[in-house]
Amino acid sequence: WPYPTYPRFLQLLCSPRSLRVADGGIAGEVSPAGPRHVANYLDWFSNANWFIIGFGTNDLGMASDAVGASLQIISNLQTMADYVKQQHKQVLFLNVPNVRFAGFPTTTAEQLRRDRVHHNKKLTEFCKSADIPLIDICKPLLDEHFGDEVHPNEAGAQIIAEQVFSTLRPMLDKLGTP
Repeated sequence: WPYPTYPRFLQLLCSPRSLRVADGGIAGEVSPAGPRHVANYLDWFSNANWFIIGFGTNDLGMASDAVGASLQIISNLQTMADYVKQQHKQVLFLNVPNVRFAGFPTTTAEQLRRDRVHHNKKLTEFCKSADIPLIDICKPLLDEHFGDEVHPNEAGAQIIAEQVFSTLRPMLDKLGTP
């Protein structure tokens, strides 16, 4: 994979607290596969306290109907959250980042961003109603934080890790994790 991903940088932020980060990300994956992956990860990482889940970018990118795709993504995320909560673990979701505007014709880029705004709004509403922390990686990622049209570059991955850690930090502090 040509671009570093955020778990590498999250590990650096978590290391002083003696926490280990497992990267379960699969490039190109779509949300219908998520429940199966989450079930496996719950078995493989049974001592983990937190599961940070991000799906939707690929679903939206392949969809002809972003509204319908958003509903399906959120339904799949609900299933994933249920699996995690049944194991008495904390689930956190990432919203969907924008695309690199300059990587697309203007009308396409504008439509992709509208689709993401719509989805992230619906995801925010879902997370509030389900009491699931939602980590905003959309707002802080600018065009210069992408290595190509949709994948964050090293600076983007660092920003995502910082956003994740800023959400995790109060949970870690509450548990007394050094």
